[in-house]
Amino acid sequence: MSNSNLQHWIDLGLVAPSTTAADLRRGRLLLPPLRPKPKQRSRKMGPADYLHHMKLFVMAEGFPEPEADFAFHPEREWKLDLAWPGQKIALELHGGINDSRRRGRHIRADGFTEDREKMNEAALLGWIVLEVVCPGKLVCGLKWLAEAFSQRGIDL
Repeated sequence: MSNSNLQHWIDLGLVAPSTTAADLRRGRLLLPPLRPKPKQRSRKMGPADYLHHMKLFVMAEGFPEPEADFAFHPEREWKLDLAWPGQKIALELHGGINDSRRRGRHIRADGFTEDREKMNEAALLGWIVLEVVCPGKLVCGLKWLAEAFSQRGIDL
């Protein structure tokens, strides 16, 4: 990732102005704070905010527009965070892994086990699912995403 990409992301409001080139080399991505509406207290980003932000981010990097919360399984109600159904490529964004007080579902035994079942079913249905710890490793996820599209014969 170049400094011009970094400045472009900052200008678009996709990353925090405090993000450095060294952060990108380490695969870290610092998200900007949410702007509260007038007369509203600031709040932490929730899952829907992350999905919207990541959707804008991958589109700003030249990827086609993904579908958010795409139901991919014919029988189960499983959803993929960001999906390109025509190519059977998806990004799963895993948050809540660093908060030892909350212990997000992705690191609890039941949640981890259920995620493996979902990912295995997706693979059996022909999906390439890239699992990314967000927001910290999204830069790595972009490289993997480009490779997945390339494997499907689509060069971006």
